Amino acid sequence: MKEEEIKQFLEGIEPKATTKIDDGGQAYPVVCSEADVVYPGLTKREYFAGLAFAQASRDVWTNHKYEDVAKRAVGLADALMAALKE
Repeated sequence: MKEEEIKQFLEGIEPKATTKIDDGGQAYPVVCSEADVVYPGLTKREYFAGLAFAQASRDVWTNHKYEDVAKRAVGLADALMAALKE
């Protein structure tokens, strides 16, 4: 694929957000000054959602779609970040 074709393909699959989601910044960024490299790591939102997702019980997995559980985990992460701002 040519560069322009790749760009058009990605535009077709990437969501077009109208507002930026507050992700809380990086949870554990790593900077390696010797190699002049920065590994941003997970955002706080991703980290909190992962923690919530990991706590789902076996009943949740047998009674709900994976997508629904994932959306709930992200919702819990957003609620936690909002509560931390208060």
